[in-house]
Amino acid sequence: MEYPNALLEQRGLPPVANQNQREMPPMANQDQLGDEIEAKCTLRDYIMPRVEQNMLSIRRPTIAANSFKIKASVIQMIATTCQFNGLPNDDPNMHLQTFGKICDTFKYNGIPKDFIKLKLFPFSLRNNAKAWLNSLPPNLIISFNQLAQAFLNRYFPPGKPAHFRNEITSFAQFENESLCKT
Repeated sequence: MEYPNALLEQRGLPPVANQNQREMPPMANQDQLGDEIEAKCTLRDYIMPRVEQNMLSIRRPTIAANSFKIKASVIQMIATTCQFNGLPNDDPNMHLQTFGKICDTFKYNGIPKDFIKLKLFPFSLRNNAKAWLNSLPPNLIISFNQLAQAFLNRYFPPGKPAHFRNEITSFAQFENESLCKT
C-alpha cells in the first residue's frame, strides 16, 4: 500500500489513509512459514524473464571430449544448403534426408553422430521452424530420433498423406487439356 502513496507524493498530492485496512492476527506457525513468505513471488517476478525460459529444448548428451568444437565452415554449410522455414510447401522428409547426408560427410573421433546432429539441427531451421523448436519445453529432446519424430509430427502431420492421396485419386483432366506434353 505504500507504493500508491509514494506515487501520490511524487505528484504533489496528499497520501490516502486506508480505513478498511485491518491488522491481521498473528499466524499459528509464523516462525516456520517465515521462509515461505519471503519466497513468494511478486507480480513483477512473474513478468520478468527467467533463466529457465531461455534454456534450449534440446538436451545434448554428455561426451568424454572436453574441448569439442564444430568448425564454422560446417555450420555455414548447413546454414546455406539445408534450410527449413516451416512453410506449407517445405518438405520435412527431404530436409531430414539432406541434413543427414551433410552430417554423414564428416566425423569427429570419440563424438557420437547423435550428439553432432543434435548440436547442428537448430542451424538448419529458420523463421517458423526455428520458432517451433524454441517453443518446446526445456530439455524435452534427448536424442536425434526423438527430435526427428517431433519435427515430422509438427510439419508432416498424419492428415497430410491422406490429403495427398485424395488429390491423386480425385485427379481429373480439364476440358481441352491433353494428357501428354506438346
